[in-house]
Amino acid sequence: MVEILGVVRVDNQSEHGFREFKIDPQAITMFALKSAVVVATVLAIPDAVALIPSVSTITSWILKLVACWTTALIAWFLFALGLMQVVRFVAGGIYVGDDGIRMWRFGRVIPYEAIDAIALEPEFLFTAIFSYDQVIHRLTVFKRLTAGSAVLKKLHLPRSIPLYIPSYLFKKTEFLALSRLLVEKKYGFTPGDFSYLSFPGEQYEAVRRSYRFVSWQRLFLSLLIGFGVSLFLVRKACVLYAYNEGLREYRQYRFADAGKSFAFSLGLDPTFAPAWHGIAGSQFNQGDFEGAARSWKKALDWKPDYVEAKVSLAYLSLQNRQFDQAQKLLTSALKIDPYNSEALLNKADLELRRGRIKESEKLSRLIIAREEGGAYRHVYMARCLLAQARLQEGLAAQGLKEIVHLPFAEDKLRGGENLTYRLMVGSRIYLALGENQKALKMARLALARACNVDTLLVMAEVRIKTGELKLARNILERCRELMPENPWIYVLAAEINLASNNEENAYTNLVDALNCSSIKDANSLYKAAELFHRIHKDDIAQRVIKEVLSIDSDYPLSAELKKLSGSDS
Repeated sequence: MVEILGVVRVDNQSEHGFREFKIDPQAITMFALKSAVVVATVLAIPDAVALIPSVSTITSWILKLVACWTTALIAWFLFALGLMQVVRFVAGGIYVGDDGIRMWRFGRVIPYEAIDAIALEPEFLFTAIFSYDQVIHRLTVFKRLTAGSAVLKKLHLPRSIPLYIPSYLFKKTEFLALSRLLVEKKYGFTPGDFSYLSFPGEQYEAVRRSYRFVSWQRLFLSLLIGFGVSLFLVRKACVLYAYNEGLREYRQYRFADAGKSFAFSLGLDPTFAPAWHGIAGSQFNQGDFEGAARSWKKALDWKPDYVEAKVSLAYLSLQNRQFDQAQKLLTSALKIDPYNSEALLNKADLELRRGRIKESEKLSRLIIAREEGGAYRHVYMARCLLAQARLQEGLAAQGLKEIVHLPFAEDKLRGGENLTYRLMVGSRIYLALGENQKALKMARLALARACNVDTLLVMAEVRIKTGELKLARNILERCRELMPENPWIYVLAAEINLASNNEENAYTNLVDALNCSSIKDANSLYKAAELFHRIHKDDIAQRVIKEVLSIDSDYPLSAELKKLSGSDS
């Protein structure tokens, strides 16, 4: 393409004898937008493949793909625009003077004697890729190398380096004036064409060598970049496809298959934190709690601000009664995302397990108010926590009202609800209301879903209430094998011994409950205080009640224990 330069009038400010050709804000905004379209489109290619396992219709696939494309477009546009504005502020533009040029505001002057050639070339491929209406040009200044020129000559290497000035950074009139002025200053004539290579005849060999080297260099770099981008896109597509396949299998409760898919994703990209989070969830649901903890920690190693991994690790700590660790993780997660419902739910659960009932109720009500009409699984769990709190306050009937409308048949669930916890709370409430058969049914369903210390302890409570003490004792033995430092094992063992009129063993059990763990909770301490009072160990009961009130000064005490506590003051 040949374009004849017309007369262009440009008003440039002079700076110490230099004419400044400023980088244009509108031009860089346009470049940021057009580059964002290209980058978003390229990044959408692996997303298009990766989304296949997570969609069921073409429409949903298109909508999700458009959402991914739009997100990438906005993110890249803001990043590119910010970066280009910084470059514009620092560089300023191109400065052309009588003795030489400066490539940026604080650059050294390149004297015209050090310039071997000046080239102006159209970039048709660049123009097509970035969808510019007018052809983009590249102005190249070949600057002669002085150091090591003899060595370069012997090796037949170019003795000049190219300095590029792209036209998309300037207004069209500014760029035309810049290219014309540069040739006028160097060679003393005005170029007539818009595509040229200007150099003196004696520099032919040097320019030819440099130009050829630069051409091959550009071709090699283009191939290298193309190969690298293709490899990146293929790898990303495989990583995300395997990850989404794992998510689909996870939602179908195929945890072993999900673990394999997540592992495949990690095999391609070991730094992909969501896959570590996914494989940890699969391990947790298969009973490999140590493996799950390692995987969640690995996810946090690669992404320290990963809220979901922090919350999941906190939940695992809750199950293991590591309350301080859970508190630390949840505090960290809520600093990053103060309104994360999963973190708030686990915080409410933590407060409830430690015996801070009012605080737990406050958090549960906050979640219900925020999520009403939103994520049903969060409301479901918050209602269960609220019901458990009412039960611990001695208001079992009110607790039942909180959960009576919550479904516990799997075919009526919407997905993601903590059904096991719903069954455990329901069993305890029915037990408190004297409906032992309903309590037993709920406990059996909970145990069938998850055989862990919590569900076993609920079943032990039911068996004690129904008088099946031997069976309850066997269950507690199993619990002690799984978690020997859980005080509830010894508190319930004391209840069994009291039911068998064996106060001496009951006392031993209660002492074990107080000494088995350095991490105390008001709930087990309160129950131990009740049993100490029943075996006439009021001095110990008073000390235990003091410890309960040190954890939560508003902890609901029975009338007898209130009296006992008041008599000590």
